[in-house]
Amino acid sequence: VVFGPSNVFKSFIATDLGGSVSSGATFHGMATKKMKVFYVANEGAHGVGRKRIAAWMAYHGVPLEARRSIFLIKAETILPNETSRNNLLAAIRLLVEPGEDFFIIFDVLRGTMTGSESDDEAAHAWTSAAEILIAEGATILTVTHSPYSEDTRMRGHSHLWLSLIHI
Repeated sequence: VVFGPSNVFKSFIATDLGGSVSSGATFHGMATKKMKVFYVANEGAHGVGRKRIAAWMAYHGVPLEARRSIFLIKAETILPNETSRNNLLAAIRLLVEPGEDFFIIFDVLRGTMTGSESDDEAAHAWTSAAEILIAEGATILTVTHSPYSEDTRMRGHSHLWLSLIHI
């Protein structure tokens, strides 16, 4: 989980990690496992896809032919919705073989949920759906906000915090 108040570069951090994983580069000195990356951008997809990812690749000198391991998902993806989740998995399976690991970035968490982040049932439904993706080979990074009144924790029900830490 990457969380914080608005405008503190959470999406930049997620893009940086996604670029590192997709290219097999280190992430600020830490080794990564190279795998395909799927960036589900439900906030600022245009900026992420057309600007940030391309800028990251150019800055890090990734050749054009090596930039085919990170993919922007602009379609609405509601993880607990079986049809939505299956559509995401079908798109991933066009590029990733069963048994092959992959990395998904959900930016932002709230856009992939049903119900309120503070609702226990919504949090449980999201984490149950995330576990299905993990069983398929996913490593998941979620980007979310901190509450307006407190920037030292993420928004949402405590069930969600503990499940995300566990994941």
